[in-house]
Amino acid sequence: MTTHKSITLDFLSNEADEDEGLGDAGIETFRDRPYASTAREIAQNSRDAADNLPVRINFDLLELPFAQVPALDALRKANAFCLQKARDTGDAKEIAHFEQAQRVLETEPLKVLRISDYNTLGLKGPAKSGTPFHSLIKGSGVSVKQSEASGGSFGIGKNAVFAISDLQTVLYSTIWQDAETGQKKFLAQGKAVLRSHTDDAGKNHRAASYWGIHPFLPIENPADAPEWLRREEVGTSLFVLGFRETENWQHRIAYALLENFFYAVNEGEIEFSIGGGSIVISRASLASLFEDPHVIAAADADDHDDEFALARQHYQCVISPDAREDTVKIKGLGDVRIRVHVADDLPKKVCIIRNGMVITDSLENFGDRFSRFAMHRDFVAVVVPVTKEGSAFIKRLENPRHDGLSAERLPDVAAVNEARRVMKALAKAIRETIRSHTFIQFDNEMSVDEMRDYFSADADQSDKSKKSGQDDPATVRYTVEPRRPRTETRAAAPGKGNAGGTTRGPTPGPNPGPGPGDKPRPHNSGTGKSGNARAIRLQEVRHIPLPAKGAYGRTILFTPDETGTAIITLEASGLSDSEELRVVGATGADVVNGHLRHQAQAGERSRIEVEFSEPYAGPLELRVGIEKNVEAVHEA
Repeated sequence: MTTHKSITLDFLSNEADEDEGLGDAGIETFRDRPYASTAREIAQNSRDAADNLPVRINFDLLELPFAQVPALDALRKANAFCLQKARDTGDAKEIAHFEQAQRVLETEPLKVLRISDYNTLGLKGPAKSGTPFHSLIKGSGVSVKQSEASGGSFGIGKNAVFAISDLQTVLYSTIWQDAETGQKKFLAQGKAVLRSHTDDAGKNHRAASYWGIHPFLPIENPADAPEWLRREEVGTSLFVLGFRETENWQHRIAYALLENFFYAVNEGEIEFSIGGGSIVISRASLASLFEDPHVIAAADADDHDDEFALARQHYQCVISPDAREDTVKIKGLGDVRIRVHVADDLPKKVCIIRNGMVITDSLENFGDRFSRFAMHRDFVAVVVPVTKEGSAFIKRLENPRHDGLSAERLPDVAAVNEARRVMKALAKAIRETIRSHTFIQFDNEMSVDEMRDYFSADADQSDKSKKSGQDDPATVRYTVEPRRPRTETRAAAPGKGNAGGTTRGPTPGPNPGPGPGDKPRPHNSGTGKSGNARAIRLQEVRHIPLPAKGAYGRTILFTPDETGTAIITLEASGLSDSEELRVVGATGADVVNGHLRHQAQAGERSRIEVEFSEPYAGPLELRVGIEKNVEAVHEA
């Protein structure tokens, strides 16, 4: 039996006596949802390294005797030094962590989570700068990808796995094929991230240390590695030492994989096995797992029940024969597939996917959050760039957590402007495609509630009319339910041409807007704080089409009763309620957070040309208020 005496745990020296605490920024990023984050980050990196499809990833729990874990004594000693340093500084959080680590290192067997992938290229070496293996183990702030369209690049996401280790120690082993010789090669190394400390010889050490051959080298001969660390096939394995085992860890990993990779699984690109095969995620099991009460309970425990339910709805969009699919071509992205499923009670949400992984439901940094779809039927939509060109473009815009997109991540102004052009074109194409399948067309309809303005209720209902089983045409009575009191008023425009319109004010007649007895509706200026503006009255409110913008534009006309800085919100007027319309451009007013900011003069006609973030050709309502902080100035 090999003793593995050559394997050590080497800490970096700390000549400058820098103070590095336990709260490593990369690890702390994933503390809130450690199991879900680990599953997502590991899966996307394995999918990136695909050699054949489907990529298979196994999550298995090992229980190892201490004698089978080389350099465990060195880790135990380092933990004791770190605990003493934490006690010296009085950091309660660090004390609790290292005390828990001490208990783990004294309680046999050692729990180890092994995550192994298959049908992948492995981590290409050798162990020197510029290779994927070196980037994973020793890279910081560098990006080494298998391809331009890759899902991962061993950036900040590689730290997620440390968040499920009570020892903050992870080992890696890989088999990769040398392109020059065609030979399969083995590499294994590990890393621990503790805190800076001083050993019993008075030598200062930094927080990071490396497990392997002294000094700081990987194991290259499989015979020098413990048997449980070896591999037979090309691919990569991770070993989380001191795995923080919880009762439902399998289901916490399962819900995250379903939530983020349902598209890749359904396409046959990736499969998962968890807990020795107790949970298998494949195309055949997707539907049943989305309904599994244990998986649902795990998502709920992580406060991700809404996100999990939304993933289930997007999965239904992918598989439903009733869903409608269009392919649009965007310059800079190539072909983009947009699939729309229309059904009652769907949340009107968009899901953007790249390389089989869910990225985001919003393009807010490109002017569209996809949060408002006025006058649309209920739906969900799945958007997938089809080409490698499109995947590579999206990848460059992703934040480190791969859950948001921004052009500001690009290095120069020209690239930023080009990205904005491309993504705005994508946002517009998504909206137009969704609209073509979901937009509701109304033709000369009016809510019965609105007709109550023209009828009075008869409070005295005689019982005589109930005596006969048949109404007398000469004496028939029409009973109108008393009109419900209004809780708010808006200035509404009757519209011109195709714009249509309604009058929401209580006073019938030719003049739109609130009547003399109405109380103005409180208005939020859109600054994020309520009560910043006081509602005012408008006269002669009109809106007409803006031909240059088509369904995206409208000209708004009104005459205010007061002078001041007016904050104007536009709403799509529905039959039962209204939805806010986000404004992205205007002439005659400034645009602030989707609202209009306009200098109004009492008694003078205001004219504003607006551009919406989404096409809309229905009736409009205006909510207008004068900012309180400028009211005194205007009165003076």
